[in-house]
Amino acid sequence: MKTKELEKYPLQILMMTLTSFLTLLIPKLLSYLIDDILMANNKEKILPWFMITFGVTSLLMIMKFYFITYNPIKIGIKNTFRLQIKAAKDILNMNQSVYADEDKGYYYNVCSNSCAAYGDLYEEIHLNLISCFIYVCGILAVVFMTNIYLGIFLSYMESF
Repeated sequence: MKTKELEKYPLQILMMTLTSFLTLLIPKLLSYLIDDILMANNKEKILPWFMITFGVTSLLMIMKFYFITYNPIKIGIKNTFRLQIKAAKDILNMNQSVYADEDKGYYYNVCSNSCAAYGDLYEEIHLNLISCFIYVCGILAVVFMTNIYLGIFLSYMESF
């Protein structure tokens, strides 16, 4: 089957990558708590820090659920449905002689199992792989800007 039946989702990839990058705020907030609030004994900053951290964490949990968990499953189901419709239309448009070459179970398998597997695999590769690749490249870029030798070492180690 041709992948032209399936859509590309650049906004979803961007939002998955952005959600992953925003999770890096949590360690930064914790380091601020330890270094600037607890070590400096600034107890009046604890409540604003807690409110900001609670808000950021809640937002990140919602974003993670929607963009990383819910949306890819929804897209996989849409892909499966589109492919099943396309497969059923192609089977109905077949010549009788071509249709008779295979078992009826073969066509049932194509419409149910093969379309579902391909739709889910397409979603996994197109969304998760690309967004994780962009995320790793972004982290390596930050490491290169901070310490070039550590960036080279991590790039070398990542290839294994």
